[in-house]
Amino acid sequence: MKIYIASDHWGITLKAALTQWLEEQGQETEDLTPPPEPDGRIDFPLAAQAVGKHVAEDKESVGLLACRSGVGVAIAANRFKGVRAANAHSVEEIALAKHDDHINVLCLSGEQMTIDGAKAIITAWLETKVDNIERRLRRLQQLDEYGS
Repeated sequence: MKIYIASDHWGITLKAALTQWLEEQGQETEDLTPPPEPDGRIDFPLAAQAVGKHVAEDKESVGLLACRSGVGVAIAANRFKGVRAANAHSVEEIALAKHDDHINVLCLSGEQMTIDGAKAIITAWLETKVDNIERRLRRLQQLDEYGS
């Protein structure tokens, strides 16, 4: 499983630390962060679009995004059919999101999230199994039909 990663300028430090840590854990990562503008800024929609596009095309992959709040990248990534992006602040929150809603793109706050907190959330996200009972699969199908 490949983890596609990107961030805006607010999430760049968190992203760099997490990418290194994930690779040390044996995870395959690919950084899709767009190049910064001359003033150093990276627009969050461009980062989220890069990850969202790859996760939508590669169903075996997941994505990790960071921006100032984590909300902007979640909104942008969710525009891709088959992408289920969510912002998470706790291990419990992401475990429920993965189990119930099959989250395949995790969005974090580059301003509010500590590296250790992010590592705990990522670990829970990667280790939590999805629940494939009929009602969950039906709801995922309903989500994918919104844009059809």
